Amino acid sequence: INAFSDNYIYLIRNESKNITSVIDPGESTPVINFLKKRNWHLDEIINTHHHHDHIGGNAKLLNIYKSKLIAPIYDRNQISDIDVYVSDNDLISVAGTKTKVIHTPGHTLGHVCFYMADEKCLFSGDTMFYLGCGRVFEGTMDQMWSSLIKLRTLPDDTLVIEDKNVDLHLQVIAPGFTILAHRLSFRNHLPLSVSTFIPKKKGNKWNYYWLGKQSISQLQEVLPTNMQLLHVQPNRIDVLLDEKAERVLPVQIKTDLSFKDLFRQKEPIKLEPSTIVISGPKAVVEVFSSISTETLKIDDINANSSGTINIEPLNHSEINYSLSNVSWELKVEQFTEGEMTLPLSIKNVPKGYEIKLFPDEVTVNYLVSLDKFDLVKKEMFATSVNFDNTKKRLPIELVRQADFVENVRVKPDKVEYFLIKK
Repeated sequence: INAFSDNYIYLIRNESKNITSVIDPGESTPVINFLKKRNWHLDEIINTHHHHDHIGGNAKLLNIYKSKLIAPIYDRNQISDIDVYVSDNDLISVAGTKTKVIHTPGHTLGHVCFYMADEKCLFSGDTMFYLGCGRVFEGTMDQMWSSLIKLRTLPDDTLVIEDKNVDLHLQVIAPGFTILAHRLSFRNHLPLSVSTFIPKKKGNKWNYYWLGKQSISQLQEVLPTNMQLLHVQPNRIDVLLDEKAERVLPVQIKTDLSFKDLFRQKEPIKLEPSTIVISGPKAVVEVFSSISTETLKIDDINANSSGTINIEPLNHSEINYSLSNVSWELKVEQFTEGEMTLPLSIKNVPKGYEIKLFPDEVTVNYLVSLDKFDLVKKEMFATSVNFDNTKKRLPIELVRQADFVENVRVKPDKVEYFLIKK
């Protein structure tokens, strides 16, 4: 999940155990929006360290979801509301998956990483990036180096999940004006052909990796002739190619509507089409169960209306859509308030007694559409009280009402009584 300008928040979903966890939520809003779209509950929050861009969303997420907060014991004075303290070599469960805690001081003194051996996955926080390591704020260079050596002992096929976007850095030699001119006009993206990537099968899927040292000539082709490429970082880029899949999702419209007095929405807004087809990597496509529109905002509505509205893209760059907008139709009706007087029936009267109610009838108010006002009949409603000698006043119950009226109110809501022996 994208956060700030250069961070990621990682969400782990265990479908079989119905557990959802989030790693280092620096912001709460993108996490909440992501969870709402999928109707998921957030069970766990995991922090690698105490910096605000990793814990800034904790408080709001804890307030909404009452999640369990897992964080390093070393940061107990900097991170609030920790439920589970973790330290070096602890074995814990994250999203129902066995996870090892690795203490990696350097960036901060209390920084930890989370390693899922079965998934071959390391959440490295700000200790290690594809291009190096995090800035040393609280620890020492020796501590950071020791932490990186510790991570280096993990298996070579471990996927490093860190919190920063990856850039390709090129070291070149060229005349000064060439470098300056190229810097001003350099493209943001370089074309890399997957045909030059090295394949490696992993289960039923193929991993492809690109090696910078073996691709110097390919990169050199996009540079000016008088600019020589010397070095590339990172030297390796991994790409997971998955089976392409399609999925039909229902479209849900988001609305912010206000109506003029005595007008209201007659029925749910009609969408055409009501579904959309998304396509992309199977592992990504299968996560989504619905898709939303942008918010339809209309004020002071007093008539039917229609139009088109854009689909709100899902939070994944690899998803393609069969359409970008849908048509909507809003039907409005005028309503009015009706009123009638009804007698009260009495239940559970003691044998040998009769009850006198004060009052013995009630007023019923209701809202009804203008075109159905004349259809409302008194026999469509019924009210009653249930005798209870422990109460001085008996509450009135509405036991029947017309199915096309709304906001029915009964006045008074309680009555007094006399119990009279026959």
